[in-house]
Amino acid sequence: LRSEFCISFAKWMLEMSCVPARWSDSLSDLRADVLSLLLSFLDVSSLSRTCSLDNLVGRIAASHEHWRWFVLQSFGVYYDDYMRSVDVADECRWHRLFIYIRQVHHNVDQQKAVQRTMPGLLRPCTWLGEEELEGSALPGSSHRHARRRRYRGSLELADNCNVFFWENGRVVQVVRACDGKVLREIDTGQNFRRCFHRLANVKKKLFVCLNDCIKVWDYDSYKKPIELPPARTPHSLVRVG
Repeated sequence: LRSEFCISFAKWMLEMSCVPARWSDSLSDLRADVLSLLLSFLDVSSLSRTCSLDNLVGRIAASHEHWRWFVLQSFGVYYDDYMRSVDVADECRWHRLFIYIRQVHHNVDQQKAVQRTMPGLLRPCTWLGEEELEGSALPGSSHRHARRRRYRGSLELADNCNVFFWENGRVVQVVRACDGKVLREIDTGQNFRRCFHRLANVKKKLFVCLNDCIKVWDYDSYKKPIELPPARTPHSLVRVG
């Protein structure tokens, strides 16, 4: 019964947002925690309409905690890690993020996105050079062994979306997204043997998973990389086989 009352009252609040301002202003007389509770029964469209009010109700609606759940449920839980990494202090950040992501999805679905082609920008994968060497060393020979799975590299967009990272199996390129300028090339010193995504970015840190360890570079400086210590295995964990 209490939930039905709250839902009915929340719908009434939404209807009051469409009538003269003196009615919606009267809602501001309620305590902030009461308003937040009532707004929690609204769906996305109703809460969005309430955000347009230029009073306390609109400010509470824009900063409501349910915007976080709307983002995570609609677009993926990894946005929770993203918001922690960028460390935004705006109390309406989840509402702004929801609007931004939905607009981006709309532009992509309607093919309104700006597409640019930058030929010859990225280094080719290292396996291309290895196959050329094998072919020149054994001219005319037939490949009897099973075809190996080709490594296709890894692409990672930075948290701030200003740069992206491309690794071709050995070298990592740091590329500025706006004009395609290569800001830096990092030679990891190893040819990667396994086919999986191996790049991760947090703020100015670039994590690269090598064959035997994980190294961390500050991609905007030329400091030496830091090698992370190996993983600790609990004594209670028994190795299978």
